[in-house]
Amino acid sequence: MAVDLRISASTQARLCAIADHHRDREELPWQFLSALASGGHSDPLVASNYRDAVSDVGGIVASLSSVDTNALRNDCLRFVGIEFIPDTTAAELSKLPSHVRLAHAVVHARIRSLFYDRARYLQEGIPSDSRLLDARPDLRSHFTDRDFLFPLSRAERCGATWIVNGSHDLQLNPLLGRATGEGLFTTLEKQHRSGHRVGVAVDHYRVVPRDRSSRRVLLDQWFGSPFRPANWDDPRDVGHTAHVRTRDIGESPSDKSGLRTEFWRTFDEPHKTFEAAELPGWPLADGVAPQAVACRYVHAMRNVRTGQFEHLDGAIHVYESESYRRRYESVGQHGERIWASRKIKLFRVDARDGLGIDVPDWQSMIEMFFFGNELVLEYLSGRTYSEIYRDRYGREHPFMPSSKST
Repeated sequence: MAVDLRISASTQARLCAIADHHRDREELPWQFLSALASGGHSDPLVASNYRDAVSDVGGIVASLSSVDTNALRNDCLRFVGIEFIPDTTAAELSKLPSHVRLAHAVVHARIRSLFYDRARYLQEGIPSDSRLLDARPDLRSHFTDRDFLFPLSRAERCGATWIVNGSHDLQLNPLLGRATGEGLFTTLEKQHRSGHRVGVAVDHYRVVPRDRSSRRVLLDQWFGSPFRPANWDDPRDVGHTAHVRTRDIGESPSDKSGLRTEFWRTFDEPHKTFEAAELPGWPLADGVAPQAVACRYVHAMRNVRTGQFEHLDGAIHVYESESYRRRYESVGQHGERIWASRKIKLFRVDARDGLGIDVPDWQSMIEMFFFGNELVLEYLSGRTYSEIYRDRYGREHPFMPSSKST
């Protein structure tokens, strides 16, 4: 974190004990932490450790300067600012003093960092230590051969962010993250009901019994924009666009300038191909160069003869630190593309023969997958973010962002 809280060894030991307790449980992280925050956890030792940790951290937070307090709050947004928590827990936390709410956020972030190993989700293929397949070996044959996605045709029914199959609720891969709260999974399910072939990535490390999942509430929002596909079926309309965030659009680290997004339109009879790649600012917001950087990427194909989108998929492209620096610096240049070292497919839609993916749904899925990226909204609408914001909220954006295309 940006602010050194100097948490005591005893409190760190409490946090580790809480994380260790959770690892072998079936609860999702947000369920586990929400039970702790609301005082409803059944294990008295875990509940006691959590109370003591929040009390200790709360005392440290209360002594911080206003500058450090704001920095800490912004830093926590990366971990819990868009966390899924039940409405009841959110209502209870809102009644607490601000420094106590922030202490809960800090403790949540610390515990999550201990039991949520993001690196294991950045590996290609089906993990050898899949807890899901240990519990349900019958599911192994259901995954697609190349992309390792779970076909929605195998679902008995779908929840808000899970798939019901047999004795379990299969949870979505957490790398989908910000997109699921905006309704991407709901739109993917709609594509499945329309007859298209749809597959999604699931979480191999979280095993939840059937009908034990709860609807989640995302504590953030974004908005879409209209799409004008006038030139989609023109084979001559091809090119490469680099779009750059040149100014901060908010206070959180994810809102800082430096975000870059590239778009490609290519043609190979009879298909027009669309690609979009999101590239976080470099160096990253905390100034630390990670060993690997995960970037969102979409790929779509449109048949210009039939005027229909036939395919859409979303993935995470993983770059090693040095190759990502070169990838980031290459934005807008016309040299050889620098490719990711690993690619993890998160969803895929293949249209049923003769029936294309609706343009509004196509655009909506892309915007939801890139949730929080205003550059995608600007590109697809041909309008500035300031205009989109003004139309949506009826006022000027407080940071008045400006972006440029090359």
